[in-house]
Amino acid sequence: MEYFLQQLLYYRFLQIMMMKEYGTADSPQKIAFMNITLGSVIFGVLVILGTYMISKA
Repeated sequence: MEYFLQQLLYYRFLQIMMMKEYGTADSPQKIAFMNITLGSVIFGVLVILGTYMISKA
């Protein structure tokens, strides 16, 4: 479970850094789209990791 939480924090930090780097001069619609896209990717990765860890246990 500790690994799962570390990954969650890592991916959230990565998302914030990407938004700061690439989302400064974008329109609000593009920023919202990037947030939704990155959030969905991160959520998907965490679901896959969680499913793998549960099936492994």
